[in-house]
Amino acid sequence: MSTEHKHRKIVSRIPAGNQYEGYVWMSDEQKPKVYHQGDAFTEDFSPDATPFVVEGWLYDQANDTSYAIRYLDGKYIRVKYDLSAAEQDAITYQAHDLQPETHFRVKEYWAPKPDPNCAGMDVLRHAWTAFAGFANPPKK
Repeated sequence: MSTEHKHRKIVSRIPAGNQYEGYVWMSDEQKPKVYHQGDAFTEDFSPDATPFVVEGWLYDQANDTSYAIRYLDGKYIRVKYDLSAAEQDAITYQAHDLQPETHFRVKEYWAPKPDPNCAGMDVLRHAWTAFAGFANPPKK
């Protein structure tokens, strides 16, 4: 197993009972449904149902874990990211269509990979970027 996949894996379901914040954008909606800490999230996505999830990201702060949800070729793909693997601080971006939230955070993971242009030594390559919750607007 490569380092790149060590902190990211496909899961069959998103655990119930955890406190998530994030959003789920359904195919028949103009804007995503925003979840805040304490909002109830239940995964009841059927691969045969319409509407389907276009994009979803849920952040579990207590476990420092993020989940991506995509619908692809008639199946739901759920990817779990271990955000504790990311060594850098989260990056804050301005949100679009996530009202009332104005900013969100992401974490990036850079994996060491051998590079033939550097005498075979490991260099850091971008492996993944994952949602890390909502953020207050940065202070000016």
